[in-house]
Amino acid sequence: LSAEADPRLVHSLRQESFALPIEDRIGLYDALDKLTAFQRRLIYLLFFRELTQTEVAEALGLTQKKVSRESIKALGRLKQVLGRRVF
Repeated sequence: LSAEADPRLVHSLRQESFALPIEDRIGLYDALDKLTAFQRRLIYLLFFRELTQTEVAEALGLTQKKVSRESIKALGRLKQVLGRRVF
């Protein structure tokens, strides 16, 4: 079935988004400041621009595997900075 044939599918095709409370956004941006410039760029491209790892790799001149490894490191650092309070 296509979205045209079944209007119930339209909702599922829309991008889901959420808004964090201002306190959480402040905490997130403070935590992002603790990352290296490279890690911030990586997180920005992956999560704010919503690029795939392959697209990020192409944009930064890296391999997808390197993007994967570096994003794991960056997310680990964010988790460490944020403590147990992870969104």
